[in-house]
Amino acid sequence: MKNLFLILAAVLLSALSMFAQVTKPQVINDFDSFEADTEKIVNLYDNGIGLGYSTMSGYGLTFLRRFFNDYSIMLSGMISYNEKMRWSDMSKTKIEQDEKNNLYDIGIEIQRDIIKTNKTKIYAMIGSYLSTEKNKGQYSYNDVKNIISIGAGFGFQWYMARNFAGYFHFGYKFENTNKEQNNQPSVERKTTVGIGFGVMFLY
Repeated sequence: MKNLFLILAAVLLSALSMFAQVTKPQVINDFDSFEADTEKIVNLYDNGIGLGYSTMSGYGLTFLRRFFNDYSIMLSGMISYNEKMRWSDMSKTKIEQDEKNNLYDIGIEIQRDIIKTNKTKIYAMIGSYLSTEKNKGQYSYNDVKNIISIGAGFGFQWYMARNFAGYFHFGYKFENTNKEQNNQPSVERKTTVGIGFGVMFLY
């Protein structure tokens, strides 16, 4: 599922970049040129929806809301389910494998704009996400994994067209993973580099 979002985000970034080149607005007169050069697109929209992937603030569908002019909050989330069954022969009388997998990913990110230009901005960010994966197997194993991550860093956002933007951020994060497999608990804690990127429709 994570690989699917990585591929989707990359395809959308490429498509929107080509769209922006084709639909570049034409300047009619000197006044329009002045207005285009001084207008900051980053100040025009307060809401956004899109797709994002971040090791600091989660992945999935995203919703962004800008407030106090220089601050934004972005929520992300994804729910996925898959089931796998295997029988011993074509009669399907004896089940050898029966697994049901649920994945919940919920994240939040707070941004503070630092530098704004006409079509780009640099911002500081702090993000966190909770990911819960439950694998239940009647004939194989039971596995539960909970991940809590929090990180901080900097991001860059650019406007490929008037209502479309892409973004990229990087930073440092702390991650705590609790696992339980067949009633055997374990925990893993680590600090590592965090990255994220995505595309967004603004309105």
